[in-house]
Amino acid sequence: MLRTYLMFMGTFLEGGDFRDSGMDAMRRFLNRVWDIATMPEGKSSTELKIKMSETVEKVEYSINNIKPNTAIAAIMEFVNEASKETSIERQLVIDMAKLLSPFAPFVCEEIYGMKGGKKKTILDDGFPYGYEKYASMAKTELPVQITGKMRGKVVLSQNASQEKAMEAVMADEKLSKMLEGKSIRKIIYVQDKIINIII
Repeated sequence: MLRTYLMFMGTFLEGGDFRDSGMDAMRRFLNRVWDIATMPEGKSSTELKIKMSETVEKVEYSINNIKPNTAIAAIMEFVNEASKETSIERQLVIDMAKLLSPFAPFVCEEIYGMKGGKKKTILDDGFPYGYEKYASMAKTELPVQITGKMRGKVVLSQNASQEKAMEAVMADEKLSKMLEGKSIRKIIYVQDKIINIII
């Protein structure tokens, strides 16, 4: 638990503000990880597999860039989604443990053994793989209207916030030129469906 909390406090370069209360929060998180690991086994939703594909990508990036705090944050997001399910596939539990094992090795070894991991230790089993098809499903094409007229599309993650949608619009050269120097009066955003920018 202490190891996980220290990794979550911040990047190695920045350090962090150690607080005893943070240990309680980490204990609750690890308890939730265990709750997920002991859920009834069964078919998981496509949405949870999409979330795992995103989590694998974020954790790999964070580890490669020495940002353990963002890796743990991504796993926390996955745990939040998994807790909404009534059952979970064994491989998802094993892969969750694989992702978390550099930061919470003891509990992850326990989970790995409990779920019948094939290697002697979880660290020998490599990084999770096989979620490529779900990764492609995690993106959506969002039609963009400007004052009611269709002007283009942007690609962004499913369930993206309005702020993220606007960032994608402004990053598109053609769309950003149409908005250049204009005053935005209103934004109508239907998540994953359409964005209408009234100027």
